[in-house]
Amino acid sequence: MAVKNTSGKRLIQSVVRTLNILNCFEKNEDLQISQISSLVGINKSTAYHLLFTLKEMQFVRQDEYTKGYLITFTTSWTNLMLRPSWKNAL
Repeated sequence: MAVKNTSGKRLIQSVVRTLNILNCFEKNEDLQISQISSLVGINKSTAYHLLFTLKEMQFVRQDEYTKGYLITFTTSWTNLMLRPSWKNAL
């Protein structure tokens, strides 16, 4: 199903889903993949792949004991563009 904004313009579904995942971490909680997939309304496989990308890009980290995910960035978008990982991915 196409994702549209309030004006009816198409949005990129993967970007919307990824941003919705990041919004799950407003309280910086340790969230399991099943919690994230439920909160965002996507299946676990999709959540896993999006979280893997976020982890590789250093936006989230996975706790080695609980296997839960935590948000890692607390910086401005300008500073994010300066990260070396962005240069390698583009």
